[in-house]
Amino acid sequence: MARKVWWVLWLLMITFSGQGLTADKNNTAAQTVWKDTLHIQGQPNHGHISQYRQSMASSGTPQVISADSLQRAAIAEIKNRTGLAYEDNRLTIAPLNSPGDVVLPAGRADFYIEFPYGIRFNIPTTAYAVIKLDGRVYAKANLKFDVRMFQDVVVAARSIAINEVIAPESIKYERVDIGRMAQGYITATDEVTGMLARRVISPGTPINKYMLDEPLAIRRGGLVTIIVRIGDLEVTTEGEALQSGSVGDLIRVRNSTSKRVVAARILDEKSVLVPVHQ
Repeated sequence: MARKVWWVLWLLMITFSGQGLTADKNNTAAQTVWKDTLHIQGQPNHGHISQYRQSMASSGTPQVISADSLQRAAIAEIKNRTGLAYEDNRLTIAPLNSPGDVVLPAGRADFYIEFPYGIRFNIPTTAYAVIKLDGRVYAKANLKFDVRMFQDVVVAARSIAINEVIAPESIKYERVDIGRMAQGYITATDEVTGMLARRVISPGTPINKYMLDEPLAIRRGGLVTIIVRIGDLEVTTEGEALQSGSVGDLIRVRNSTSKRVVAARILDEKSVLVPVHQ
């Protein structure tokens, strides 16, 4: 009887030996979850690769890359590509989906993040986490983010009239979402101060370069010095501006002596230069 019991026990040991952790991928005790050992490494073709290294791998043990790990790696890469520090609050990144955890068999696993359409500030940004196992692509996880960039831009502090010279007290800074703004916005007040408003600008309106003109340096009817240069020779005479204009503009002027009308380029508030083709 005793020998029969020992024979049954021996048969059971052979039948179930080694099958507890390798057969069932859904057995959580059998899965090794990668810890937070994220490394960002420069790569020539894919920007930055985000790798999780396994510290407790054993033969036949499944591996899990969590959805949170993929999202954090993608967010870090978005920050890197925009050139901002990770803690910079001018950039906000909100996940729009969750790819789910990725379960892999045993092997050397890593992944990298790629952005097929670049970083978008006005529509959702798409990222792919390309997961490799033993050097070959094993799976791709699709991630989407709402990425917004905020910046201090120059806005009108009060109503600014057409053709008004903009004074420092007429403008201020305001933080706005630049992804929703038209091109040409301005981030420095000294680029606006002293400029001429091309149209009426309402309070709170972000000012862009298309709303501005250079201030008039010479007004129609004003007296100017007309300069003609030929090589080292320079001749000057007095004249009258027949048009208003800013520095760099080409206007018509009349020679006060000969009454001849010529085109001349404005140099400053008092002088114009007649182009001479040599």
